[in-house]
Amino acid sequence: MKLAAIVLVTIALLPSAASAEDDSQPSADPEATRAGEANLESLARRRGFTFGASLGPSVTIGKSTGTGTGATLSLRLGQVATPRTVISFELNGSAQLRRIALNETESELRTNSVASFLAGAQFWFAPSMWIRISGGFGLTTCQKCKDDMDTRRGTLAGGGGLGIDIVRWRGTVLVVEAYNVTQISKDGLQTTLVSAIAISFD
Repeated sequence: MKLAAIVLVTIALLPSAASAEDDSQPSADPEATRAGEANLESLARRRGFTFGASLGPSVTIGKSTGTGTGATLSLRLGQVATPRTVISFELNGSAQLRRIALNETESELRTNSVASFLAGAQFWFAPSMWIRISGGFGLTTCQKCKDDMDTRRGTLAGGGGLGIDIVRWRGTVLVVEAYNVTQISKDGLQTTLVSAIAISFD
């Protein structure tokens, strides 16, 4: 009987002893926990710097430049900010051709070149789908656009795009994307629409 009583008393005292031990340990500070997690290195597939390039057909529509078709090359450098966000810098260059009627029987093929330097962010809203928003500066050179003289205008520029990561192999990603770069000047808006194949390294 004495042994049974001792066992029962011991079992009854165990929860209170455990509770006292838990109370003696200080609770974690939520702010300190968040600060520590913010400094952890990302375990996502994207990390550090990213590099990329895209190439594809494009069309430029503008009030003073008319409509031209051609191709656009984009070179990009990025820095991973979060597992889903990359801060990006991009240099875009387009060469466009447009045909101008000189008279009823003759026409002439003229060229436009459109360049832009943009900074922005690329965000993955799904594992393989992303959007990109950017802004910066643009430069358009138009052959014989005013009084048969070439014109060159520097403007503010902005763009946005949507892309899908098709294939990933180690740090190399094959992407299909569509985006636009819009420039604003005293002549009005000028928009370049692009569909492209891209490759990036992260």
